Amino acid sequence: IVGSNAKGATAFYLAGLGEAVCAESDRVGLYTSPHLHSVLDRIRLNREQIDAEHALAALARLKERLPISRELSYFELLTALAWLIFQEARSPLQIFEAGLGGRFDATRIARAQTVVLTRIELEHTGVLGSTPEAILAEKLGIISRHCRRVCYMPQPQLSDEQVRAGIAAQIEALDWPADQPPPAVHAWQRPADSTEPQDYRAENLAFARFVLGRIVADSPAFVNAGDARTALARIASYDPGPPPGRLERRQVGNTTVYFDVAHNPPAIERSLKDLAAGCDPGAGYEVWLGLLADRDLAACVDAVRAAGYQHLRILTGPGFATPSPLRHAGTAEQLPLLSLDDPAGGRARLAAIEARGERPTVVLLGSHRIYNYFVDLTEGR
Repeated sequence: IVGSNAKGATAFYLAGLGEAVCAESDRVGLYTSPHLHSVLDRIRLNREQIDAEHALAALARLKERLPISRELSYFELLTALAWLIFQEARSPLQIFEAGLGGRFDATRIARAQTVVLTRIELEHTGVLGSTPEAILAEKLGIISRHCRRVCYMPQPQLSDEQVRAGIAAQIEALDWPADQPPPAVHAWQRPADSTEPQDYRAENLAFARFVLGRIVADSPAFVNAGDARTALARIASYDPGPPPGRLERRQVGNTTVYFDVAHNPPAIERSLKDLAAGCDPGAGYEVWLGLLADRDLAACVDAVRAAGYQHLRILTGPGFATPSPLRHAGTAEQLPLLSLDDPAGGRARLAAIEARGERPTVVLLGSHRIYNYFVDLTEGR
């Protein structure tokens, strides 16, 4: 799975739907990044993270089979470890969320038969390119001669013709064998008569159903007893539950606290729009934004304001972006700060918000790295 937004949620939903149609004795492999709570979150069988004992034993076997493992990067080593664990578990359905880009991403070792493209945005432009077309080409570089199908979402900055042209260009660059059919290309579209889902998770679930439906229709051997018709019906009706860290909700007293991994302007706008769909983001709402230093803090602050949320605080810590009037003209108003190293300070702020008695709600947005702060803040509730 490649893309900028919706990769992680789509991967989680695909894994849950896969569990619903695979034989009970089979386990679905799921590899995602970055992690929320622990590095073990990244490698899951039937969406249950592997335990440390399993990971260490598998790592020892990997080092025996792959002498160059000491030369691998952190992400490359974890990817290889996930691949080995899934192979040893004989997982019939293995889902790998790519890290950065696709052409040179470590997840290429999976030799994907299905490539899934979620929404792409202008991010990491110094590495991936400065235009949507360039970023699309880098993402689609994950396609190899093992690919049998490509499924993609509508793109906010590219036409359907541009996406299909990008896929065709990648296939042509691979000098595709004349005796091998090229990958089938499947575009997902929301039905014309449907209304916009109440939140983006519903959209990602619908897309995941579409993707797995195409896989089952083309090659149903991995489903329980190979019964494609029953599997397709199950996919259409089964609800795997919400993915962690995506509009995740907890309650602290009378205050509702949300967490979402939205960390670029389009994702922030969509997440806050979805939250506001059933309520007024007025005086009782506050957004806490925690972004890594390589993100455009000013643009993200503007996205929060554009969504109608006026009460904003910045979460700070080592490696995180801090407002600077000289660098971020949009944040020259001296936005209040909260330290990620001080959950007690955050809880004190929650108490102050609740005391106002205005339907208190706090929304934490940004890097996956602030998830543990969210857990500490809400004391696991």
